[in-house]
Amino acid sequence: MAKFAYAPNGSPILGTLENLTGRAEIRDGSFRMEDGALAFDHAGETEVFWDGQETVSRDGKTVFLAADGNEVLEDQIVLEDKERAS
Repeated sequence: MAKFAYAPNGSPILGTLENLTGRAEIRDGSFRMEDGALAFDHAGETEVFWDGQETVSRDGKTVFLAADGNEVLEDQIVLEDKERAS
């Protein structure tokens, strides 16, 4: 039997919350000043730096994400034994 994880409200756990860094590309020649602030246009692409990926924790507990979009701490997870679907 396999173990499946759920939030206290029954929503399935889909994964962990992650912090990522990346670089959003800037369109060449798009720098300008607007209202005294530097402005630019994004080129529409971001390179994610996967080597810097870190799982988020709060108070030493891993943060998970449920299918309904809610964050769930590891000590709130409900485990259920179920047969795997074939």
